[in-house]
Amino acid sequence: MLVFAVSAALVTSLPACGSSDGAGDSDGAGNGTTNGGDGSSSNGNGASGGSNNPGSTNPEGGGTSSGPWICTTDCSHCGPLETCFDGKFCVAKSVSIKTPGGASYGIDATEVSRCQYAAWLATKPSTDGQEHWCRYQVGFEPDTDCMSTQTSCKSNCDQHPQVCVTSCDAEAYCKAVGKRLCGQPGGGHAPFDGFDEANQDQWYNACSGGGKNTYPYADKYDGKACNGYDNPQTGCQAGTACDTRPGGDVTTCQSPVAGYEGVFDLSGNVFEWQDSCSQYVDGKDRCRFRGGSYVSSYGNDNGNALRCNYDIAGSRDDAYGNLGFRCCSQ
Repeated sequence: MLVFAVSAALVTSLPACGSSDGAGDSDGAGNGTTNGGDGSSSNGNGASGGSNNPGSTNPEGGGTSSGPWICTTDCSHCGPLETCFDGKFCVAKSVSIKTPGGASYGIDATEVSRCQYAAWLATKPSTDGQEHWCRYQVGFEPDTDCMSTQTSCKSNCDQHPQVCVTSCDAEAYCKAVGKRLCGQPGGGHAPFDGFDEANQDQWYNACSGGGKNTYPYADKYDGKACNGYDNPQTGCQAGTACDTRPGGDVTTCQSPVAGYEGVFDLSGNVFEWQDSCSQYVDGKDRCRFRGGSYVSSYGNDNGNALRCNYDIAGSRDDAYGNLGFRCCSQ
């Protein structure tokens, strides 16, 4: 049994990596200061420090930072928000939900963690079989420059979201574990312009409780509910915090709508890649990432970038220190 740990450098900025094409506006992924995406907010970002969340209720691999998580290539340490994939390694547990139209599908309870991603990389996945728009990729390791400068985790990072990966990295991981990057219910890509249509978009449907809410937890913004800038315990406003959290750590960041509970961090923590692109040609396609991050909604933004229907996209080959992903199934 191979045992390994995932670490991150302590730095003070969130630069865009892997591409010179900045993703989004100034509240987008990777500090987003190039105004290159489809977002419209004018808010800034920040990242420094770290703290534990006293509200943590998930003591094993699903929501605690009280100690380092032992990451293995088998299923001996799967947490309560994880399941064993094919007898090989732990992956995020899938939650079954429905669209307003009645289509059923699964969505990961949490963002894919560094531990889960590293366990897959340890299998030495082949780049063969990628879709034609991803064939420029020569491997699936997180972007080296991005990982060396990102600030989204400083210590005990194994159960924090995997960041600094491209959309194609995310696609490959999800496919390898029998799932897919969240797209359209029933299969296929989510329409690029249908990002706020619950029957057309798996990610938005889960986040909005079937189109009922603007945020996962309610229709009105609450800075305490998720891990965004305004959270007084985990957010950048807290001064000593400003960090990602392990999946499910902020237990209030889920839907209260019946049938949509148990899917965490769809707002805040990290942006999430989605299978929803302007075209499907190559690494420069514009693809959506969703949900805002732990540095989102700075400057009296009142939660704009943390909305389920926030309009932002970046290049498929971008990699950022506050951008990760989760998987869905049909």
